[in-house]
Amino acid sequence: MRLSDLVSGLVVTAGGVAIILAAMSYPTPRGGGVGPQLFPTAIGAVLTLAGLVIALRVLLAGRSEPLVVIPDALRSPSRLLALLSVPAGILSFAILAPRIGTILASMIVVLAAALGWRERPVAAGILAILASLVVYWFFAFALRVPLPFGPLEGLLR
Repeated sequence: MRLSDLVSGLVVTAGGVAIILAAMSYPTPRGGGVGPQLFPTAIGAVLTLAGLVIALRVLLAGRSEPLVVIPDALRSPSRLLALLSVPAGILSFAILAPRIGTILASMIVVLAAALGWRERPVAAGILAILASLVVYWFFAFALRVPLPFGPLEGLLR
């Protein structure tokens, strides 16, 4: 999918404004001076300005182009379903992990995604098991990130 420069510029502008608004809620140091809001505000300002420049260049040039162009590859229902499996997997993990644990939720999501992308079932199963264990180990043990606990996590501690 390709977005026109006008849409892209407006999205970047909106993102910059959102960053500036979020940075305004950061605390201000006592006695004035530079606080934690300086860097995000500067980034937001640059993004806002860049987005406006992109959008204005399109408007001033008077170019007429479609706002969104969908490639032929995405017009196929199976390809579209495969593409939508990624955000569906993220949402599924967010729902499943607190209930059944990180490892089982990861296995289910990776297996579903691999099968959605037409991977062979045995290879998809092996990928789901190995990826889930490696990612869990990395976050839980190497980075010490507290992850949702389930029945399989108890076996690894």
